[in-house]
Amino acid sequence: MNARKKRTLKIVENGDLFSLVSIKVIIGDSYKPDKLVVKEYEFIYHGERQGEEMKKPRSLLIILLTGVVIAGCIPGVIPTLVSIPTNTITPVGITVYPTSTSGAIPSETPVPSATPPSYPAQGMGPSGFPSNVDPLTGLTVEDPSLLIRRPVAIKVENIPRGDRPPWGLTNADIIYEYYTEEGATRFIAVFYGENSDKVGPIRSGRFFDANVVQMYKSIFIFGYAWQPEFEFFVNSDFGKRLVLESDYTKPTLFRTTGEGNYDLLFANLKTLPSLLSLLNIDNSQQNLDGMFFNTQFTGTSQLANSVTIRFSSVIYNRWDYNSSTGLYMRSVDTITAQQVSDEKYTVLTDRNNGKPITAANVVVLYAPYNIYVRTATSEVYQIPLSGVGPAYLVRDGQIYQLTWHRNSFTDLLTLEDANGNLFPLKPGNTWFEVIHNASDLTQPAADTWRFTLHLP
Repeated sequence: MNARKKRTLKIVENGDLFSLVSIKVIIGDSYKPDKLVVKEYEFIYHGERQGEEMKKPRSLLIILLTGVVIAGCIPGVIPTLVSIPTNTITPVGITVYPTSTSGAIPSETPVPSATPPSYPAQGMGPSGFPSNVDPLTGLTVEDPSLLIRRPVAIKVENIPRGDRPPWGLTNADIIYEYYTEEGATRFIAVFYGENSDKVGPIRSGRFFDANVVQMYKSIFIFGYAWQPEFEFFVNSDFGKRLVLESDYTKPTLFRTTGEGNYDLLFANLKTLPSLLSLLNIDNSQQNLDGMFFNTQFTGTSQLANSVTIRFSSVIYNRWDYNSSTGLYMRSVDTITAQQVSDEKYTVLTDRNNGKPITAANVVVLYAPYNIYVRTATSEVYQIPLSGVGPAYLVRDGQIYQLTWHRNSFTDLLTLEDANGNLFPLKPGNTWFEVIHNASDLTQPAADTWRFTLHLP
């Protein structure tokens, strides 16, 4: 067979643009548009207008073929390796301006944990995890067969408030929250040690998500993206691990009508393996070494019973420590608050089970927010998590000033102390809050901390 050109198919339904991506096709040596024969779909993408998700197409009309040259005769997308720009910022002490110093004396004493005392004295990780221990939480799982697969990263919305509370987040091992645009944030949740039959609402991807998908070598479920971001995903090293809504993805990806009388997209992780097999997507177990967990350790810390992250007047959240459970409970904004004194909160729950959203660890990461597009009507950022940067770990009612490291785009992010030693997370789930390097940290009270995002 001769070398031939691979085409990206642009599809229009009722005047709306869609993309048919990563299809397997048979194309004659003398290529003609009317001779295109579709042999097998890997996935079909339903599309999104900028700033507005659209319903999936019901009928498709191929109207345009634009060329992207790929040598050889292998059908499907041949992804190119995408390297992440390196963050070379040298971590320096973030200045803290306490309004009260009572009880805020740093300690260098062993820190107790609510995790059962049977945990190994040396901790677990960063490698050599037992086959029944989740390397992303350090906990024994009920169903070890879940660990014989890839993790699954799902993009979940945080706004509009009318769609809250979300579904399925209490089952996630790890969740990253970061600023997107117009005062809003979104989550990318990583599922591995547990499943959920309803996760969402699912929304569109952003450049940042590549950090997470590459780190955890995961499947990526999302609701399309702005065209440059979408093309970035398709042409990345994980381009063949994208799962997108189509008629072929039911019932794993499904829609229900939300309170705003519009469709919301969800994922059923329990049926996902069958779909991945159907789409010929590699779901083999991956090396997820890198994270370190322990219950007993020494470290310089200060009290942290309450930690607030204010992304904007629209999105702000607070993590409150419960000494009985040893976990932090998440409360979220209920109104737009121009002033801190106007903020109002409610406990965020998981709509699947009614349980509050909690975290064993809350990690605040300082990272670059590089402007990709900024106009009067839109903003897009690239947020590379590579190299090193300042970090704060909140666990067991204490806050620790650390440094985050990620040397390669396939490495998991790790935390280190001032001496360059791995610093342990508490066994359990972790929330990462990603803010810009120029953001503020203040201490309104002895056990209360506030991070305020400042954009470039």
